[in-house]
Order: sequence, then structure tokens, then C-alpha cells
Amino acid sequence: KSLTLAKSKSSSTLVRTVSSPSSLKKEITINQTRTVSLDGVDINEDEVFSQWNDESNSSLSVNTTIIETSSTIVDSKSIWKQIFSKSIKSKPINDELKQQWSELDKDQSSNHHRFNAPAIAIKRTCPFYKKIPGTTFCIDAFNFGNIDGIQAYFLSHFHSDHYGGLNRKFSNMLYSNQITCNLCTSQLGIRSENMTILPMDVFTIVHGIDVALLDANHCPGSNMFLFRYPNGRLILHTGDFRAAPNLLKHPLLQPNQIDTIYLDTTYCDSHYRFPSQDEVIKSAVELVLDSLRENSRTLITIGTYLIGKERIFHAIAKALDCKIFVETRKFRILNQLENTDLSKRLTTNPDETNVHIVGMGSITQPMLQTHLDKYSLKYNKIIGIKPTGWTTPRSTHGSKHYSIESKSSNITIYGLAFFLFLNNALFLL
Repeated sequence: KSLTLAKSKSSSTLVRTVSSPSSLKKEITINQTRTVSLDGVDINEDEVFSQWNDESNSSLSVNTTIIETSSTIVDSKSIWKQIFSKSIKSKPINDELKQQWSELDKDQSSNHHRFNAPAIAIKRTCPFYKKIPGTTFCIDAFNFGNIDGIQAYFLSHFHSDHYGGLNRKFSNMLYSNQITCNLCTSQLGIRSENMTILPMDVFTIVHGIDVALLDANHCPGSNMFLFRYPNGRLILHTGDFRAAPNLLKHPLLQPNQIDTIYLDTTYCDSHYRFPSQDEVIKSAVELVLDSLRENSRTLITIGTYLIGKERIFHAIAKALDCKIFVETRKFRILNQLENTDLSKRLTTNPDETNVHIVGMGSITQPMLQTHLDKYSLKYNKIIGIKPTGWTTPRSTHGSKHYSIESKSSNITIYGLAFFLFLNNALFLL
């Protein structure tokens, strides 16, 4: 038997896996959560009780050593050694657990839920970097319930890794811009009485602090927050943003010295050199025009997320002076973005245009072949454009900011170096 521990890359959750002989049947119940502090970062750790049924009716109980360290640098090897120091011991199933499962059997009409013992609800602690010091503000912190001392819950933009935890039960006060509040209402059911829409590019007083929303150049409705204290201190919280010279030229930033910056970025490395979005969009338009000149019966598909990448397909549609096909849900979302020209070009009828918007995961050879087959009477070739920077090399050169990811006789997939600069929660002073 072995115990394996892994730390999730995208969160601070420790995941524990127990392996056993294949003859044993495993059921897992979450019993409780403890907190481990590693290098000053709080980690919520699920305490797992693993129940094993075999002929001898024995069980395994996973016991964990909880390690507490200070915020100073520690030797990670010694930490893992301490975590693994506890052995796994067999012991009989206790009477209390037998009784608990017996009661569950009576309550459940289906064996599907037989071993779902009730879990203890654990309230997560809001990390320091989501709070603005000296205020009652927090930003993108909806996974922590009602946070002590917080009166204003700010949302930087409508991407799920930032609004996660926000739902129609939200009863506090959310602050954001018009577009993001539109999406919160239409997609999450947030009530208008629980939202305050703040204007862009001007200071508004919120609980005694001046707050200005500045364009983050990330996705529709994304903004940075500039906080100005009564003593003149300035704090800038970027949220997810795309670095560009014009951001620094904003009149509210240009004459001022920022005291503290909360910086969210993926590519915080001087080795990265990326083209501007305008260059990439121009390159995408040229790619489409070249494809249609080569074969006028080409179907254009562009991969997107829930929101984001609109600048690319909007520019392509304007260059072709055509409509943009989207599914019904996407149609509703895009109509919340306060973009009149974009809204006029949208259609839910795929036969009206050769520009189709699909999910990013649909830009694959098999799925594009299926899509092409649907419209084979009109088109005999299809190109898929993946506007994402995750797989692009550190530098791009030349005027063509795309590469061929895969190609067949009638399908070509292009990777487009279109970066939104996603979150890595880096805090700088």
C-alpha cells in the first residue's frame, strides 16, 4: 500500500491518493479539513478517511502529520519527509461508522449514493492579496463566503477563475463596470440591488476611498482598480491585463507615483517579446483573406472562450463585411458587451455567413471535419484559428503572427499569437 501526495498547480490544495491491492473495494468520505502553512501560504488540506471492504471487513485510516512553518523559506524536502513519516495502519471498522452507513442506507433510495457520508462544511480563508489594506475592500474573492471586515466586493472581469463562487445567492454589494454587471445579471442571476455599477476613467467615492476603473486591455469588461486614499496614497490592482504602452499613458496614472501594485500576469519575464494585439489582428485578417483568395469555398472557424477574442472575429467580419455566426448562448452573451457594431453583425443562422465562432476545444481535426460535413454543399475546405498564446514560443518574428498547427487535405488549423495575459497572482511592492 502506498500514499501519494501532490500539490495542485492552480491552487493550494493537497491531493492525496491511496493505492491498494486490486481485490479491495475503495470508498472515500471527506471527513474534515485542516490548514497547513507552507512558506507563508495557507493550504486547505482535506482529511480523507478511506474505507476498504474485503472479506475480513477491515479498513485503512489515513493519518496525516500537519506541518506548521513560518513565512520564512523552508526546506521543502524536509517538509515532504515529515508528511510521509506517518504510516498507514489497518484497524477494524468502528461501530459509529457502521451505524452512520446503516442510517444512510435507509435514507437513500439508490445504491449510487450509498457511501456518500455527510461532509463537514469548511469555510475557506480569504488570502491577504485579495484584500486592499486599510479598507473594507476585497477583489475577486467570492469563494470565501461573507468575509469578516469586508463591505465592498469588487470584480475585475467576467472570467470564471475570478468570479468563481459568485451566484444568485450573493447578498453583499458587488462593484464593477457596466459590461461585467450585465454579465453577472444575465449569466449568474445576480440581483441589481446587490450591484453598484462604477463609471470608467473617473474617481468615485466608495466607503471613503476614491476608486477609479481603468481599461485592463484583457477582455470585454475587464478593468484595473486604482484606489486613492485620503492621504494621497495610491494602490493599483491590475486584475488580468495585457501590458501595452497606452495603459501607462492613462491620465489618472501618468502624473502620479503608484505606491503599491497588485500585479496579475502570466508572462512576467523579460525574455518574452510579444507583438501588439493590433499587429496580430491584422495578421489574422490577412490570413483569412489569403485563404479565401486561394479558395472562395473556405469556411472560417475561430475558437473562443465564454468571453474574449472578440476583437479578432469582429475585425475579420468587418474586413469581409459579413455576419458572424454564434450559438444562441454566445449570442446572448455578446449582446451584453455594449458594442453596437458587433451586435449588428451577429446571427444564429449558420447559412448567413462563412465566419463561424466555436468553442476553443472544437478547433481540432475531427471536430472541424464534422463541422465541414454539415455544410459540405457550400464549402469544401475549412480553416480553424486558435487565438491563444499558451503554446506560442517565447518570441515571434516577422509580420505573420501565426503558425500551422496541423494540416490535412481540406482542414488547416492555425495557432495565432493572441495573448490576453492571464492570472498568476504575482504580488509586487
